[in-house]
Amino acid sequence: MKKIFVLDTNVVLDDPDAIFKFEDNDIVIPDDVLEEVDRFKNEKNTERGANSRKFSRHLDKLREKGDLTRDGVSLGEGLGNLSIKFTPKRHLQDTQEYAIENSSHVDNRIMYLCKNTQAFKPFYGKDEVPVILVTEDTNLRVKANTIQVQAQDYMNAKIVRRSDDFYSGRRRVLALPQVIESFNRLGTGISKADVLDIEGLSIKEPFYPNEFIEIYDATKINGGGVGAASLGRFDHKEQKIVPLVYLKEFLKQGKRSSLCLSPRNIGQKFALEALLAPPDVAPLVIMKGIAGTAKTFLSVGAGLYCNTRDKYNQVMICRPSVTMDEDIGFLPGAENEKIEPYMRAIKDNVYTLKFGSEIESNPEQIKRNWAEVEEMFLNGTIKAEALAYQRGRSLNHYYFILDEMQNATRSQAKTIVTRGGIGTKIVLLGDPDQIDSAYLDAYNNGLTYVSESMKGSPLCWQITMKAAEGTRSQLSKDAVARMK
Repeated sequence: MKKIFVLDTNVVLDDPDAIFKFEDNDIVIPDDVLEEVDRFKNEKNTERGANSRKFSRHLDKLREKGDLTRDGVSLGEGLGNLSIKFTPKRHLQDTQEYAIENSSHVDNRIMYLCKNTQAFKPFYGKDEVPVILVTEDTNLRVKANTIQVQAQDYMNAKIVRRSDDFYSGRRRVLALPQVIESFNRLGTGISKADVLDIEGLSIKEPFYPNEFIEIYDATKINGGGVGAASLGRFDHKEQKIVPLVYLKEFLKQGKRSSLCLSPRNIGQKFALEALLAPPDVAPLVIMKGIAGTAKTFLSVGAGLYCNTRDKYNQVMICRPSVTMDEDIGFLPGAENEKIEPYMRAIKDNVYTLKFGSEIESNPEQIKRNWAEVEEMFLNGTIKAEALAYQRGRSLNHYYFILDEMQNATRSQAKTIVTRGGIGTKIVLLGDPDQIDSAYLDAYNNGLTYVSESMKGSPLCWQITMKAAEGTRSQLSKDAVARMK
């Protein structure tokens, strides 16, 4: 059955091509949406500004085909019509509808347009067609339902529908003792035919390239326990589970490093294997997990370690903050001064990597330690930048860390991943359940988008840290367990 979809501003700002993604259904753009889009189109160096301009260009091309304000204009073969509708300026007897109609709030006027079926007469004919408001604003969907207006999220933005479907980049398998012994002692690869799933059944679904594998002794399963694990990675070229080679080399050389960096659990071992792999082997690494699982700490530490080994130009770090990306141009001072408040957590990690977490009793030594950390940023060993400044760049030979990427949009994430040039390693970090943007959630943010899109790519290594692998403190672990 044909439908009419009324698009909210946040939909077209998030995806300016959204009007072409509703199959043969008709699209309505309220005049209030045009006004809001017009306010943003002059923004420079922002995704919102770029998307506003692209959406406006779409409308301008459609305008050349006919009158957008009457019956609408065809969006193309197999698609519906698009029209622009104005909120009716008549008074209704119904008090609730009258209040909505005369409200100065844009959201309320859009709701009223959806409710006023007279506005859609050109579409109707004899048969009524459902009118559905599409918005990424949760509160607006709730408000719409209170006045019997159908409302839904912009589902084209959802990469997956359930958290259980998120790709974790890891799995557990069982193998016979002789297979594991040969794997551990000789480094012999293990084929898929030689392992079972954790329930003891044959594995039917394929292994993904670079998927991390925990291998347990099939003969030692007792009361749900599987003993110690051997760790490996699925090599898509050999079609076998192979040992962790970069972690092994690091553990040999790490003691000679000046960094306080060592893995404390299985998840961190997998993470370091990915982070330490050279850029021609693992140019893209994605780490997901809740706060306290050492994502940033491990990434910065691995970046500093690899900077010496692989000769990167620099370790560059971005933290996409909603406030920072929108307001960076209005903040006083030079670039470094603007982003300083957003980079303090990075400096804390660098301090711990250099000097450990033990208490330093000498105040003068603490000052010298912090001065050494600051010098690493001043001399360019570590560079902190705003995400908004990466558009249009080609980054060669960088160890590029992007923290808190769950707050990036899909477009921002795509832009970043495509910035990587020769010899650059890109590391994306974040927690899909910790969103600061009003229009993003666990299913449509940039981190999830890249993770699910790059699943199966031999150039991408992924790992999701488990809650039990948190290392910040006992308090942090307890809080995570209790405050679900």
